Amino acid sequence: MIGGIVAVPERRDHVEKLVQRLYGSDQGRCREISVFYDYNYEGTWWNQTRAFELLKKAKPGEPVLITTDDGVCVDDWASRWRAIHEKAQDSIYSLYCGSKAVFTDEAIAAGYNTGLHKNGFYDVAMIFIDQPDFLSDVKRWLFMDGGLHDPWIHHRHIVKKDGSYQHMDYAMEGYLLAKKRPWTVTTPTLFDHAQLKSTMGHGTFQSPHYVGKAHSFEYA
Repeated sequence: MIGGIVAVPERRDHVEKLVQRLYGSDQGRCREISVFYDYNYEGTWWNQTRAFELLKKAKPGEPVLITTDDGVCVDDWASRWRAIHEKAQDSIYSLYCGSKAVFTDEAIAAGYNTGLHKNGFYDVAMIFIDQPDFLSDVKRWLFMDGGLHDPWIHHRHIVKKDGSYQHMDYAMEGYLLAKKRPWTVTTPTLFDHAQLKSTMGHGTFQSPHYVGKAHSFEYA
């Protein structure tokens, strides 16, 4: 597995802690971690586009983990995910989710929920396998195939007043829903949000069912 963290410089201390959890040869963690610091504050959309180049760098069949700099996870996140993957056999995973609707009793018992989950795809922690053109496909749908006018997308303010873009996770979810391409959410989630001041101006949302202690690297 290889991994990338989308980050801003002022969160360096937290990012270093996150790298320690993600990187390593044990438990199937990431053999390589790239941190994408946005030193000139070009924006999350620009920075996530850089991180998604890792999908083209991965070996065939190799998982690619992309996280944001406000994520936290438990120590054995990788072995837990690999056990889920053995059963789910999907190629797109969301390891964090804020929608309570995804966490049915059946899903929690199984450890994962595969489907078309409205409000169920988040960029806090994602894994892709053999998806080198995923982001290109999302952008083509969004800007060339009318995706910006999709009922699920048009009110999301993807295009800002200054003409720049934001909310790439909304764009990715809209694409998956429009193409009827299911994805898998880990239930409980293997990642949560840290209690850090948002760089986007929104609140710090907590997973309804995180395997660890809320907002923490610690176990519950």
